[in-house]
Amino acid sequence: MKTTQALYRSPLSSDEPSTSAVMTVKTETVSDIYQTVHGILSADFCWFDKDDPLIVECGTGQVRVFYLSRRASPGSDATTFLKCRFNLESSQMWIGSIQVAASYRRQGLGRQLVQMAEEIAHAMEIGVVTVFPLTSSQHFWSKMGYTSKPRTARVLWKHLNVRVPVMGI
Repeated sequence: MKTTQALYRSPLSSDEPSTSAVMTVKTETVSDIYQTVHGILSADFCWFDKDDPLIVECGTGQVRVFYLSRRASPGSDATTFLKCRFNLESSQMWIGSIQVAASYRRQGLGRQLVQMAEEIAHAMEIGVVTVFPLTSSQHFWSKMGYTSKPRTARVLWKHLNVRVPVMGI
């Protein structure tokens, strides 16, 4: 099977990746993941624009997604973005960061970004979404259905209703 550098960017992005972040995987897999993420964002996120930067990096069993909403980012120091990674083998997603520019808060963008991350996880058959939130955002995450893990109060998680395929059938 043909392989390629495992990094896809939105069409207008000309930034080159650092070589340490680029790994080799099957072309079809990276392309499919990029198309899935792009499709979810464009269909369901009202702030999406086709020129928004979307980066999907794939490595050995891991996928990282970074999305920046230009329409909801009024300046270089005030950005609205989603950054998450998921492990295809453990069926778990980590939401690394969700940030909403101050002038766009209280309009549902954070909720929509979390829902987009959960839809991506569901599409990739990921059953658990985990987050390590700031103390100031714990209430937001609990409203979104996230609860504490048994051993640590700071790590929150949410089970998604995903049917993970049984291998070998």
